[in-house]
Amino acid sequence: SWKPDLVHYTYYYNKLKKKRSTVITVYDLIHEKIANKDNKIIRPKKNMIEISDHIICISESTKKDLQKKFHKKSYNVDDKKISIIYLGVNHLIKTKYENFSKFLKEDPYLLYIGSREKYKNFDFFIKSFSKSKKLMENFNIILFGGGSITKQEKQTLRSLKIDENKIKQVNGGD
Repeated sequence: SWKPDLVHYTYYYNKLKKKRSTVITVYDLIHEKIANKDNKIIRPKKNMIEISDHIICISESTKKDLQKKFHKKSYNVDDKKISIIYLGVNHLIKTKYENFSKFLKEDPYLLYIGSREKYKNFDFFIKSFSKSKKLMENFNIILFGGGSITKQEKQTLRSLKIDENKIKQVNGGD
């Protein structure tokens, strides 16, 4: 069986046992912030932080949030165990999305990135957009990733009186 020297997890698992060197990426602590009144820690995240040899945070802010949240708990995250690696892309590389640049330069836009599945709250985003006269009149929406706009999404746009020409969708990866 396959036994890697290092495993890099980008998601949290509650019952995962440490078997080899591990690294995790922490994107944010939004769930802990939302549940702050109970000083709640999300168990899968706590488990992964405890068993990981190294933690990648995507920003200085995420690192501070992580250390603050885990400072008072039984597990303290050592500064040496954390690296900050910012999310980004080489803007000098020519891509197949450059034909999109004209649209980006002409009008102000709201950018929605990723899946539009229910847990990502796309419905809430689009309904909120439709309730603002200022947004509806002055902004376009760019959907990056998540696949083509579905029939159900088109129906939702029509029911909210959102002009489909104000929405551009492009597929792409990291």
